[in-house]
Amino acid sequence: MQHRALLTLAILLCVVPGLGCEMGRDSDLAFQKKVVFSAARLDLDLQPRDKRWAEAKEQSIHSFLENNQRSTHFEIQHVECRQSLCQIWLIAPDNKTADLWDQVSEALSQQTWFDFNSWGTGANYSDFSDPERDVVMVHRLKIKKD
Repeated sequence: MQHRALLTLAILLCVVPGLGCEMGRDSDLAFQKKVVFSAARLDLDLQPRDKRWAEAKEQSIHSFLENNQRSTHFEIQHVECRQSLCQIWLIAPDNKTADLWDQVSEALSQQTWFDFNSWGTGANYSDFSDPERDVVMVHRLKIKKD
């Protein structure tokens, strides 16, 4: 529960304007990456790594991203899988490009190897008034096990 509270707090810091993300474009992006990706890391660290499953999923995700034309608009920072969870850490150069991720995500979900039953993207749209602002995003894929 403590990890969830930290994750929520970290994301709020970069989602709510005025709470810490307005420090100038370069330092702002570095700060946003640190907060958003650190919060995502907390979520990953809650799960042990199933090496065989994780490596196969990471390879499939990397291959998809390398071959999907729309994903070239994004700077892929990191792809990591654990036991039933994968995360794609990425940066979009602006809000309009960030909106393209829905199309990439939809194409990803149509892959034959895609067996996740829960997925979504969190982003730090910290300044809606600046459409040119970099957007730090985490796409989370999960298999719910009963």
